[in-house]
Amino acid sequence: MKRTLPRLLPLLLALSGGPMAGCAVDGDDLAAWEHVAEGEGRLAAYLADPARPVELRARALAVLLKMRAIDHIMGVLKVASPEQRAVLLKMYATAIVTILTKMHTQDEKEAAATLGYDVLEHVDELKGGTDGTGEARDRLLVDTLVDWCLGEMLKPGGERARPGRKLEDILLAALAVRPEVAGPRIADRMRAAGDAAELLAVNVLLAKVEDPAIRASQAQHLLDFARRVYPAVPPDVARAMIANRNETVLRFLLDAARDPRVPPETRRVGLVEAAAQLKGEALGGLMLVLAADDPQHSNIMRVNALDLAWDHGGVERLADALRALPPSGTWWPDGVQFRVFVDGFCDTRLAPAKDAARPVLERLVDDPNWVTRTYAMRCVERLYPDAAAEMLAPLLEDETPLPGWSAEGEATLGSHAAAVIEAAEARAEGR
Repeated sequence: MKRTLPRLLPLLLALSGGPMAGCAVDGDDLAAWEHVAEGEGRLAAYLADPARPVELRARALAVLLKMRAIDHIMGVLKVASPEQRAVLLKMYATAIVTILTKMHTQDEKEAAATLGYDVLEHVDELKGGTDGTGEARDRLLVDTLVDWCLGEMLKPGGERARPGRKLEDILLAALAVRPEVAGPRIADRMRAAGDAAELLAVNVLLAKVEDPAIRASQAQHLLDFARRVYPAVPPDVARAMIANRNETVLRFLLDAARDPRVPPETRRVGLVEAAAQLKGEALGGLMLVLAADDPQHSNIMRVNALDLAWDHGGVERLADALRALPPSGTWWPDGVQFRVFVDGFCDTRLAPAKDAARPVLERLVDDPNWVTRTYAMRCVERLYPDAAAEMLAPLLEDETPLPGWSAEGEATLGSHAAAVIEAAEARAEGR
């Protein structure tokens, strides 16, 4: 776009008594100026002249818009008197609304939207109702720009309009000057989104505005969409929900983590990232994940949930977490996979706090839940080898099978405890 404003201002300031003052000009003349040298300046001068008929000044504005001479149009506004600013802004707003809502070419609409971006800066000066509707001019302008830009944003890339300002920037400008008008209107488009792409395109835009009411509206529309498509909640939607930070949304995602029908990445986001934000408030949901059975996905959510329960609950909730593990659930029956997972929890989570965890583990060695006993037994063996013989004595008669525990064959809690005690005694005797 040409930047000719510095040359335009002297011409506008010299209008009174200038060569155009006495010229009779009609609509055909104005249209012809599009194709003559310095036509933009002549049209801008005519638009600026308060002595000219309003309808012909509006015609000059239309030709300037066709030429995309936005600098000239705004230059006229810059040098206008307060009375003329009111006239011009009303004229500009009317032209923008008319072009964007009526049968006009895409080029004309792009020019009108570009002008709209600049006019939004002066929206507080648009006073009074529009002719025939009673709607405030500022609101009508914002509504029209928002609706048009949203409609264009949701078209395929090759069909989308490309005004002189990005569609997103025009929408952000509308949100900045009239959040109470633009915010709900844009959020409504989220509510009506037909697919995830449309939902997220609008959500990204609203996320740039720091407004609690808008953020709450985003959360509700994200949640409504997720419920509508459940269990097929796309990971990108889950990430948008995490970014929103709304507690209700986070709890929804944490609940979804225990549903094997939900996409794996969405479940991971819901478990790990929602828990990271909820912190201690996530523990109730984590306990439910621990109790859920998901052999189709190797119960990996359960493994992760146990780590997170320790991270956010520590020693105080260790017993609750280990007791939440389901004794009737499916575990890892092959090879030594079960033992590997138990070892990982003992070594990476409990070891740094083994002194604090010891009383809890000692109590859990004879817990009614065999899975709880297994975790307690193995952590005692690995963290307190010198005391393991005494602490594991209650398990010697335990004939509960241990799947996925020994590469040598079938094992039970009692047989493993006996082997640990024997090794400890041998060490004590120096064998």
